[in-house]
Amino acid sequence: MERAERLLDLVALFLNAREVVSWADIQEAFPEDYAQGSAEANIRKFERDKADLLELGIALLYLQGEEREKDGYQLDRSGYYLPELGLRPDELAVLYAAGASALAEDAFPFRDDLAHALKKMAFAAGDESASAGRRGKAKGGRPSPSDPGFSRNWARQALLPAAGREGREALAGHLGALSGAVAARKRATLVYESLQSGERVKREVDPYGLVYRYGSWILAGYCHLRGGQRSFRVDRIRELSVNESKPRSPDYEIPADFELSKVAVARPWEYPRHAPIEATLWLSPDLAFLADRTFAGSRRAGKTKKGVTLALDVADGDALLRAVLPLGPGAEIVGPPELRARAREILEDLLVRHSAGRSLAAAAGRRRGRG
Repeated sequence: MERAERLLDLVALFLNAREVVSWADIQEAFPEDYAQGSAEANIRKFERDKADLLELGIALLYLQGEEREKDGYQLDRSGYYLPELGLRPDELAVLYAAGASALAEDAFPFRDDLAHALKKMAFAAGDESASAGRRGKAKGGRPSPSDPGFSRNWARQALLPAAGREGREALAGHLGALSGAVAARKRATLVYESLQSGERVKREVDPYGLVYRYGSWILAGYCHLRGGQRSFRVDRIRELSVNESKPRSPDYEIPADFELSKVAVARPWEYPRHAPIEATLWLSPDLAFLADRTFAGSRRAGKTKKGVTLALDVADGDALLRAVLPLGPGAEIVGPPELRARAREILEDLLVRHSAGRSLAAAAGRRRGRG
């Protein structure tokens, strides 16, 4: 029997078992794998399979029987099954919408797993969550420029993949390689381009985790060049390779006190890319809570029943726009004029693209109708 098939059958055996499974039971179920040759060779093969299952997160426990009970193995169900979340329909809808948004990103490193999870969520919720996640679109399923979802969906396309298709493909490849390195705890060698100086430096990094912050993927890990924990924007990585030797043996351990939530706490618009400017931002009453979250550290320039106005020190205007434009009509760049003009330029470009896309779709429909 092939190894992968044998492992799946082993899991099925233990999932269906109502009591501990003895070594004799296992040999009876797998006579060609564990009941031929020497006893020592059979046990070693089973131990290797147990280790493979453990790497997949499936632990088998050995239980010593008492009195008339037999000794044997049992699946550690507490580590195999996830607890019931018990989400309300509205919470499930929000979670589905967030997952669908991440799935829309070409560079998301866990697309297959996420798509599978969304299908399960939609099935469990009777597809109500999927319906909620699709709300806000114009007739025919296309976003309208007047909808809040228009700037959220289309501004993402204009700003996040700023490097073009080639840059998106490189980012997706790097995220995939780094997510694998984090899971296997394998050291990565990267050539990193500084945002400030443009200098490219080779780094040896122990990847601890990946996090998405304000439109950018951030890698956190131990930098051997600097001798301490550092954060790296993945889109600034120009070359990347992951140590492939001894794939089953980790190269490092992640410190027990490491917290991914505390990585890259500085806002992207605070990193120096141009001379600092003061930007003024208006938030509607519905989005005013973001003043103390997304835009924490900003100065209150005014507050009325119509919303709140904030003043921010900005050293990267495009980074601020990446955070503001996806919020829709409830957020507006008030000043300075050059940053406001840049926002208008982006949205007008998106409108042209969207109109062109609708025209092409309409023309294709007419051609199909004539055919």
